Amino acid sequence: MAAAMRMAFVTRTLTLFQANAWIIAAERAPGWLAPLLDSADLRDPGRVSLIAARRRHMWAVQEEVWEAFGAGQRITGSEQVAVAARIAFESLTEMATTTGDSSGLGPNELAALTWAGVEPTDKSTWFVIDPDDSETVWFPRSDDGF
Repeated sequence: MAAAMRMAFVTRTLTLFQANAWIIAAERAPGWLAPLLDSADLRDPGRVSLIAARRRHMWAVQEEVWEAFGAGQRITGSEQVAVAARIAFESLTEMATTTGDSSGLGPNELAALTWAGVEPTDKSTWFVIDPDDSETVWFPRSDDGF
């Protein structure tokens, strides 16, 4: 994995959270990873069914988190925290692209922002911490330069 990343000039440290996002297809896997996955699938056909089971499980976790936000319930466990952080980050990114207008967000997205400590009217709170690495802070991309 490290060799493939170096050959692709990838310098960011790979986190478990990011790898899980690629595995469950929450994010598109980078091109440098495809040959490694294809090779692994050929060596171990059972791996494909394990990945399918993992995807089903993670989709179930995503539904649990979404429902928890809607019902005002607590987010518990590392998997739920990782999914909640992803939802909060995506909600924050959407809000940042409209310069803080949160009217386009639904109640669950707003609950995700509240869970992450993001206050739409206070740009100093506009960040989400990567649950795998408390040193890494994700900022939404915006042309606003906030």
